[in-house]
Order: sequence, then structure tokens, then C-alpha cells
Amino acid sequence: MNQQTEQGVVLEKIPPNLAKVRVPRSSGCEACHNEHCCEPFGDNQMVITAENDPGAETGQQVQVDFVSEGSGKAIAVLYLIPLAAMIIGAILGHNLELFGRADASAALMGFVFLLLSFLGIYGYNRLKWSRDVRLQPRITRIILFPGTSRSRPAGPQPGAGRMSGKSCPHCH
Repeated sequence: MNQQTEQGVVLEKIPPNLAKVRVPRSSGCEACHNEHCCEPFGDNQMVITAENDPGAETGQQVQVDFVSEGSGKAIAVLYLIPLAAMIIGAILGHNLELFGRADASAALMGFVFLLLSFLGIYGYNRLKWSRDVRLQPRITRIILFPGTSRSRPAGPQPGAGRMSGKSCPHCH
């Protein structure tokens, strides 16, 4: 699993602890299996739903961390399994000759097996990957001043609410 970090803008808070965040689409998006958490937002942007542990508000720039599976597994699932299913269906259809014609039978069975493989992948994704909390994108910090390193990490801040005459320890 690969750890990735993106910066984005919170578009909407979703109670109790989620947020929709617009982030730039990167080259890693092409091999990602987490399509269940992204929505298209133009050609070079996407909207993801992320855990909002630091309590980011709409309009704030945030850092989002997420884990992605290796692209080899995604390629195998999205290309090789449907290809194998289509070939198996075509061979089975050719041998069964359902309509008295091997060609028509092979084409139909190949298409049916291809469709069934996509439905199987979709169902497996919904049951396994979409519920894996390790793969859920997370807002890890709020970037208070875009373009600088001044930020607020997730979680309670030490000394928050006590200033004792000094400048804020998070802003120097």
C-alpha cells in the first residue's frame, strides 16, 4: 500500500465527521481502485469524501492523506479478470452452440461472462474495499495560510486556549 498526500479545499461538511474535498487529479488516479470515494469535477479536479478529524470548515484548505493499493492489483482486477471471463464465456458458448451457430453463441456467452465479471468486481469492491477504514481518505491538517507551512494538525492542540502574553506557538 502506498501513502499519498494531496492538498485541497473543503466544499462541504457532512455530519457527523466527513467532508467533501476538491483535490487536483494526479497520475496516481488512473491506477486507483478507490473509485467509490471520488466524483468527477472537471478534467483535472476530483471530489473525495474524507474523514474530517480536525473539523475543517467549508472553504478551508486542507491536507488529505490516503492509502492506495498497488497498481498491479488494480490492473489485474480491472483488465485480466474480465478478459479471462470473456474468453471462458466465448469458448463455452462456442462449444455449446446454443443457437445452432457457434459464432453467435460464442459472442453472446463472451459478452454475458464479461458483464458478470464486471458485476462481480463491483460487488466485491462494495463488500470489501469500500468498508476498509485503512483506505478511507483522511483530512490530517488544516492549512491556515495557503502557500506557507503554517498549519494546524489533526487532534487537540497543546496549550490551546492559553496565551499567557506570548504569541501563538503554532503561528511563528
